[in-house]
Amino acid sequence: MKFLRLASLLAFVGTALQAECPRVTEFDNLTQAHQQELIDNASASPFNEGVFWRAEKGGLTSYVVGTYHLPDPRIDPFLDQIAELVPEIDRLLVEANANTQAEFQKRLTSDPTLTFITEGPTLIDLLPPEEWQQIAGAATARGLPSFVAAKYQPWFLSMTLAIPPCAIEQATSGTPAIDKRVETLFANAGYSVDSLDTVDGLIRLFTADPIEKQVDDLRRGLALGMLSSENDMTTGELYFRETTQLIWEYTLDKARRAAGDDVAEVEALIAEMEQALLTDRNTAWASAILEHVESTPTMVAVGALHLPGETGVLRTLERAGFELTRLNVAFP
Repeated sequence: MKFLRLASLLAFVGTALQAECPRVTEFDNLTQAHQQELIDNASASPFNEGVFWRAEKGGLTSYVVGTYHLPDPRIDPFLDQIAELVPEIDRLLVEANANTQAEFQKRLTSDPTLTFITEGPTLIDLLPPEEWQQIAGAATARGLPSFVAAKYQPWFLSMTLAIPPCAIEQATSGTPAIDKRVETLFANAGYSVDSLDTVDGLIRLFTADPIEKQVDDLRRGLALGMLSSENDMTTGELYFRETTQLIWEYTLDKARRAAGDDVAEVEALIAEMEQALLTDRNTAWASAILEHVESTPTMVAVGALHLPGETGVLRTLERAGFELTRLNVAFP
C-alpha cells in the first residue's frame, strides 16, 4: 500500500483550501443524524480535536502544531501565534524539510522511471477507453496534455489529479503551503529544521507498488468518484474547525458511500491506507520526536491527521509522561 492508494481514495474529497475554490462543505449537507454519527465516531479517538498543543515535562516546554499541506490565508493569525513562540524554541521538526523535499525531487527527476512509464504500454493501453477518457479530460482541465498524462506513472498522475482545477493557479504560483510557512518562519530566524521522513522512505512510500497494482488503484479511485466531487472543501473547513479526527471519519464515510457493493474491499483498502500513511509513519517518527522534546524545547509541526489517535503524536507524548494542554487558535 503506497501513496497512490491515498490519492485514489481521498483525492475526490477535494483537499484544496485556496480562496479561488468555492468552499462547499458537504459534511454540512449530511443529515443531522449522519453528522452526529461521524462526530461520535471521531470522539472515541484520543485527542480528536485541536491543532495547537503545549507539551511539558521535566521543566521543558515544547509545542505541537497540526498543519495542512496547502495554502490558505486564514492561517495568518495562527502563524502570528507561532511566531511569538520562536524565541522559546530551539528546534523545529517537520515531516520533510526543504532539503529533504529538494533531494526527493532530485531523485525523481534523475530517475525518470520513478514518475514516467519509460517502456511498454502507456495508460492509454492499460486503461479501458472510457476510463482513459475520464483521465484525459481531468488532465487537460489541469493544463496537462493527455499524451503526457498517458506516460505518467499512475501514482504520479493521481497526485496531479488530486488538485482541483480551480486550485491549479495558486498551487503553481509559488504560494507556500501552511506547513512550508511554518518552516520558513523558523529557518529565517536561523533555527534548525529537521525532517521526520527520509528521502528513501518517501521514495518507497510513493513508488514501490508495481504498475499493475497502481493501475488497479487508479481505476478504483475512478470508481469511487475521485474526479466527481472536486469542489468539496470539507477537509479544509473541518481543519479550521479543529475537528481533526472528524476529517478522517468523514473521508472514510464518503469512501464507503461511494463504494456501493464493494464496501468490504474498500474497508480493507482503508485499513491498509491508514496503516501505511498514518500509523506506520507515526511509529517511525516517535523515537526522533521523543529524543528532541525530552532534551530541548522543540516545536513539532506535522499534518493535523497525525495528531489524534492511539498512535498519534499527542498520545505518544502523553505515554512518555508529558502534560499536554490544548491552546486556543486565532482562526478567523
